[in-house]
Amino acid sequence: MKHRRQPSTLIAVLIAGAVLALAGAPAVAAPPMGKHYAVVLIMADPETGEIDAAPACLRFYRKEMCTEAGDCGPWEFVQKRPRRNQWIGTLDFLDEDGTAIHAEVRGMTERLGAGDSIGGTAYITAEGVEINAGFGGTRVSRAACLEFGLSDD
Repeated sequence: MKHRRQPSTLIAVLIAGAVLALAGAPAVAAPPMGKHYAVVLIMADPETGEIDAAPACLRFYRKEMCTEAGDCGPWEFVQKRPRRNQWIGTLDFLDEDGTAIHAEVRGMTERLGAGDSIGGTAYITAEGVEINAGFGGTRVSRAACLEFGLSDD
């Protein structure tokens, strides 16, 4: 599903999110292992230049991260800190049209206040097309994550 946003609206949303993130009280960070994150992937459509937003679920296991569709790939820590962890990972899968997709993901999990948040970037290639994307979200239960990731909203 595609949601079209004006660039000014997207910038306002990103600024509001940054302000909310900075307002939280720091706590001890937790690694993403065994956790589920409902995220929104945001990217520019390479053909139209319009902004696309899509719900997703990222699930983390000891050395593997998976999407709601069961596409998995390796991940590892880049840096561990008391309140924030940085990590990298890759996903290789086929989309609904059978197109091979490769995504290089760089992310950060952070604990502020009562819950964990996640954010990062993805460099996606498909049939020679290169796309830069961003994502952000929060930790939720496994069931809520899967429901969110598989939704049409």
